[in-house]
Amino acid sequence: ACENRFGWLGSEHQYVSVKNEGDKVIAFERGELLFVFNMHPCQSFENYQIGMSWDEPMRTVLDTDEGRFGGHMRLEHGHAHPFQPGHGSHNRPHSVTMYLPARTAQVLVKAKYLEGGTRIYLSGQFL
Repeated sequence: ACENRFGWLGSEHQYVSVKNEGDKVIAFERGELLFVFNMHPCQSFENYQIGMSWDEPMRTVLDTDEGRFGGHMRLEHGHAHPFQPGHGSHNRPHSVTMYLPARTAQVLVKAKYLEGGTRIYLSGQFL
C-alpha cells in the first residue's frame, strides 16, 4: 500500500542516514519516505535524532508497533502529530527526533502529502 501511494521502490533517491551497530538502529531515505528501524532486542530510545534531507514536518504512515501487527501501540504521536524538522545530523541538512521502541520500524513521509488524511489497509490474507 505504501508503494502504491508513494512509489518509493522505483525511486532513484536513496541515502542511508544512520547505521549504528551498537544501538542496532538503521535509518534511510528512499524516495519521499524515511524508514527507521530499531532492531535492538531490548533497548528502546527516547529522543533519537535521525538525519534527513527534508526541511519539512514528517508524519508516520506505517509503524510495526501498531496493534494490527501485534505491537503495543506506543507510537500514536507520529500518526496524529507531525515530527518537526530540526538541525542537521548524520551528514544530512535536517533531522527529526523520535521515540524508537525496541524491535520496531517506522515509515515517515512529508506531512503535506497526508493533508486531507490517509489510511493504509492491509488485507487479512497479508497479515
